[in-house]
Amino acid sequence: MTILRVHENPTIKGGSEVYIRDVSEQLESRGIKNILLFITEEQPGYRIFVNREWISNIPKEDLTITLDDILKDYKIDLVHIHGLSIVKAIEYMLSRYKVVRTMHEPRMVCPGYGKFWVTDGKPCTVKYGFHCFYHAYTQKCFRSRMPFNVFKDYQRTEFEVKNAGKRYAAILTMSEYIRNEAIIGGIPEEKVICNPHFTKFELPYLAFEERERKFLFVGRLIEHKGIYQLLDAILPVLQQNADTALQIIGDGPLYNYVMDFVKGHQLQHQIVVEKWKSSAEISTLMKTSYCVLFPSIYPEAFGLVGIEAAMHSKPVIAFNTGGVSTWLKNNFNGFLLNEVSADALRGSIQKMIDNPEQYKQMSKNAWELASSYFSPKRHVEMLIDIYLKCLAT
Repeated sequence: MTILRVHENPTIKGGSEVYIRDVSEQLESRGIKNILLFITEEQPGYRIFVNREWISNIPKEDLTITLDDILKDYKIDLVHIHGLSIVKAIEYMLSRYKVVRTMHEPRMVCPGYGKFWVTDGKPCTVKYGFHCFYHAYTQKCFRSRMPFNVFKDYQRTEFEVKNAGKRYAAILTMSEYIRNEAIIGGIPEEKVICNPHFTKFELPYLAFEERERKFLFVGRLIEHKGIYQLLDAILPVLQQNADTALQIIGDGPLYNYVMDFVKGHQLQHQIVVEKWKSSAEISTLMKTSYCVLFPSIYPEAFGLVGIEAAMHSKPVIAFNTGGVSTWLKNNFNGFLLNEVSADALRGSIQKMIDNPEQYKQMSKNAWELASSYFSPKRHVEMLIDIYLKCLAT
């Protein structure tokens, strides 16, 4: 079987790109070939990459003829679209191949991509519609607020829901949250299949044996990741517990705010901030951490760091937003907080410290769940089964 995997970013920027890399490796090891095609929109045309190597820059009117020329020598059984917003390219694939689509985020049913009202700092709970033109400016929930781009993104969503959504062989999601958003948005329910993410880490159970209880945060330093709530929550905990620390791995617009917070409260010995590290380096940090904090106020489609933490035998504390409840069960493998506030986060951090026996049980539960359910084997076997069923119909 040969899969043409289509996406927009040839470099690894986030969870979608990590998934494409990891799932391709898993499928290749099972004899399934993957061809990676990246189409990046850059005015006034497109940049085309095959297997991450740049092929050409083309004007928009040459997209069809260029794709015909690039793909003519490949025997493609199935196309799997990941992140792609170019309607012409989606139509090209649908008109020539059987196509599976993964919703790594709600972009198919949300002109703003994320179902999040930036101004209010809250998830959007309404189906897309003409109100989106109003909210684009009042809630700043679109990637661009230039009128042409707002209208273009709305048209893209209309195309996905009213046209392409009915023609995909299957639409895959990583969480029930995104599956539900797809159905609410107008995608046929029978098309949408939830196949939760996997972590490529495969580790034995790791009992916590460190002297210092180090909480770990990994993510972009932006408001939506809950940075303000994180720092407000951890401050009194660190002041009252000298053997407790926080390690932050990430960079972003709030980096200077975080550094000023650390310096202003004289917490340099308890809060360590480092910019991005490799996957292997983060794994090393997770092994010696006490608990992973995931205070995102944004409705994450899944939250890969959660199952990575679990595979490292670490419970997680997170707000109950987006797809987090796919992998985090309250009082089982961590604390899932319905109240999105620094107070709720602070209380759970202190509870994690004060209850060592509960902590130990949650650590074991986290590892067992990650090992048994969020494994490459389960995910890839289900994915192959979906591919085969699509090809048979």
